Amino acid sequence: MKARIEAIIQKTGLTSSQFAKVVGIKQAALSHVLNGVNNPSLNLVMKIHQAYPSINLEWLLYGTGEMGSLENNPSPNDEINDNSLFTDSEFQSAESSTNGEITKVESAPTERIRYIERPPKKIVEMRIFYDDGTFETLIPKN
Repeated sequence: MKARIEAIIQKTGLTSSQFAKVVGIKQAALSHVLNGVNNPSLNLVMKIHQAYPSINLEWLLYGTGEMGSLENNPSPNDEINDNSLFTDSEFQSAESSTNGEITKVESAPTERIRYIERPPKKIVEMRIFYDDGTFETLIPKN
């Protein structure tokens, strides 16, 4: 996926910092992905798709099919609305008019991501096993 993100950056003609600004992420986060420190998150993929909706999402995720076009490229000065990634409704519908005919188009349901904070884990007990069949149990002092 890293190579496909690099291909998008190259095709848009933006620097990585300009691309990060257009997509709506910190430059350091993009740098970590491009340098192989971190894998791209779902959030990053969705933000790229939001900024460039004409890019084939299946190509971006799996590398199958064609990249798609980069028409209507946003510029680094364009603001991306982070709140438009997820909606409260299960379906979004839109009406489009073609030659006087009105058709209704429904998109797939969207998912909400919820992060749950958990308290840090504490070490309760450690056991060290030796090759002679003996072991030690270590219990930290609280």
